[in-house]
Amino acid sequence: MNSLPYEGVRVLVLGSGPRVGKARQLLSEGGATIVSNFSSQVTYVVVDRTVPHSAPQVVAARRAAIPVVTTSELQTWPGMEGLAAVRYLTPARLPVSGPVMTATPVPVYTAPLPRPRGSSGPDTTLMALSWAAFPLLTGGLAMPFITAHVARKLRSRTHAMLAAGYGGALVVSMLGFIAGVGLDVDIFILVSMFTWLCCWLGGSVHAFLMYESVSRDGGSDGEPRVSDPRNAQALAAIEHRRNLRDEARQLAKRDPVAARELGIGRPDRHSSYDDGGLIDVNNAPASILKTLPGVTDEVAQEIIRFRELTGPFESTSDVVVHTSFEPRYVDRFDELALYVA
Repeated sequence: MNSLPYEGVRVLVLGSGPRVGKARQLLSEGGATIVSNFSSQVTYVVVDRTVPHSAPQVVAARRAAIPVVTTSELQTWPGMEGLAAVRYLTPARLPVSGPVMTATPVPVYTAPLPRPRGSSGPDTTLMALSWAAFPLLTGGLAMPFITAHVARKLRSRTHAMLAAGYGGALVVSMLGFIAGVGLDVDIFILVSMFTWLCCWLGGSVHAFLMYESVSRDGGSDGEPRVSDPRNAQALAAIEHRRNLRDEARQLAKRDPVAARELGIGRPDRHSSYDDGGLIDVNNAPASILKTLPGVTDEVAQEIIRFRELTGPFESTSDVVVHTSFEPRYVDRFDELALYVA
């Protein structure tokens, strides 16, 4: 009697796709022991496309030099042919009627950089004047409330003390004025009037200046402001590049032919299309691949070898599984990686 092909093999199967259950069934029928947790006793780790490349068990398996096998590879093993019949639900390809249109380059639209937040301008000055108008029109009575609002927004103990000071000064000025009139003491009246004028006129100027602090350090939406316009412009440029990469990825997913013709992800072709610095893992040469974070000469050659023997990569998960790429670079790699089929 022939022994089972996978007798004595311990396999950890990860994922939630339709092939996972079938893989467990076929491996069990072949004599393999299916385990539910990772350990050093595991012989293979099988993953499907739903498992992220940064999954702790996948990373641990790579560190322990335990082979990580995808369900696509597993179906080529003896007795695993049944996996090929299990398909993922993917959108059907519509038949093309009539002549096939080739993609033509389109004009590149470069979006203007957003205006730096916190920079001075007509809107900022107008809002500051509006703030100053509150204490001016209320005779200084609004100053404790405005200063308390600033203290809460900036989490400033100094402004909280100022709010209490404004409130106390207004109360003292009112009581002093009433006492001065009742007792006919001129000094009480003069001190009270002076205190009130300071809260009224000085508070209006103070409110105007405080708005600058609020608009610089945090606004009504609670987001931090950038005081130096040059820094704000630099941050806006980074966000702009990210938007360009997102647009290029969407175009590559929607129309791979156009993406290849435009040279998206191919800086070696010196394309006029600005893709935000993307690198096409499936088509770029080794010299370009090595510019990606974490890609050494060895990893670049492994990527090219896999492309030639197996086909294009679908995601960074494939790169991690099929090459010696270090998982600690995954986030930075993902920021620039593109996969054009």
